[in-house]
Amino acid sequence: MFRWAFPGAIGLLALTGCASAQVRPAPSVPPQAPSPGPVTLLAPVPAPGQPPPGLLTASAKLPALESGPAPAHDEEPALDDDDEIGSHGPGAAPATSLALTLSDAEVERRFRHDPASLGSASVGLAHAGVLLNGVQMPTSDRWRLADPAHAWGTQETVDNLVHCIDRVNQRFPGTPPLNIGHLSARTGGHLNPHKSHQSGRDADVGYYYKAGTRPFIHATAENLDLPRTWALVKAAVTETTIDMIFMDQAVQRVLADYAARAGEDPAFLDQIFQVRGKNAAAPIRHIHGHDNHIHFRWHNPGAEAMGQRVARFVVIPRAPARRHDGGGVIAARAEVAGYAQIRARSGDTLVILARRYGTTVEEIQRANSLPGNAIRAGIVYRIPQKQAPRHAAKPTITRVAQRNKAQRPTKPGPLLTPRAHAKPAGKPGPAAQN
Repeated sequence: MFRWAFPGAIGLLALTGCASAQVRPAPSVPPQAPSPGPVTLLAPVPAPGQPPPGLLTASAKLPALESGPAPAHDEEPALDDDDEIGSHGPGAAPATSLALTLSDAEVERRFRHDPASLGSASVGLAHAGVLLNGVQMPTSDRWRLADPAHAWGTQETVDNLVHCIDRVNQRFPGTPPLNIGHLSARTGGHLNPHKSHQSGRDADVGYYYKAGTRPFIHATAENLDLPRTWALVKAAVTETTIDMIFMDQAVQRVLADYAARAGEDPAFLDQIFQVRGKNAAAPIRHIHGHDNHIHFRWHNPGAEAMGQRVARFVVIPRAPARRHDGGGVIAARAEVAGYAQIRARSGDTLVILARRYGTTVEEIQRANSLPGNAIRAGIVYRIPQKQAPRHAAKPTITRVAQRNKAQRPTKPGPLLTPRAHAKPAGKPGPAAQN
């Protein structure tokens, strides 16, 4: 039965409305014993079979977000699922990471001749990136893949997701399979209908529902399996390198209320749930359309570090700019033909470089995997060059050249322009050949 119902869930997930879910107060739930010891927050995923080492305790506060006060409970923050605002950065890669141990020359050699030896690399941003050496989410009786062809991520992302689901099953034996939607395409890049999911760090995961409930439906206090859903979310926040969790604010309220009744520290819940209004940088954030699934985004210290190392060799494809014209959708963006290597000078900014070289700030950020607007003098940056025109302009013939041509009418041959090294018309230059 599920085989027939499940493909339609993807369309439902993509077409979810923007209105927040209306959720009635959660019914009374028997309290559960609180977890022993301090709760760790934003810890790295451990090796298989090893306990996760803690980085921060639940009493520690997350860094403040420079975006003003936390939104009111019924106020929608200006954030979309392609936003990197509020990200605290991937953190340091492990000391043994190839991204830290290989020389630039060795990274280039491997990229060109043995790319698989570099391991997974998340290049660029979640909404403007690619995935190198992606890993497909394996099959298991603990989850169901809605679209295996688009269930690729970095090794770290896949390990994180498997770890969280395993935690739920360890605590609640006999847990039904969790439904998993999109991660990324095999090589990343734009994946319809998402803005993000491009660099192997995102995963759309269904809620745990009570028995007999269809997957990927509007979550309410009545149909949610709150103990299992909280176990999944808590494992992501406390035992993995989570960056953000997108969840509708109405579902946040139900889940946070349940966690409080189950004995969780209120200060801990204030730090992780944006809807409680105490921490604008809370990892669990409201985004419209996430009342039927949870969107996890992980930091990948190793894969992101490697992504920065190989970014200069990678062209990140741009999603078509979409504009509606008479009911249709038209792509209208210039193609990038190649890149110029430009060393930034003192006083240069991305705006200055964009104007100087006829490109945009966004294109320079994409080409160099820059998470923000800061650049440094003395650093070489890749500047995108636009596609050469289809028909090269004919070279200008000066009066001297015309007179010389008239004096040699019986000996036809190529006409040279005053610039001796000008390339013949129709033959693209080096930038167009990259």
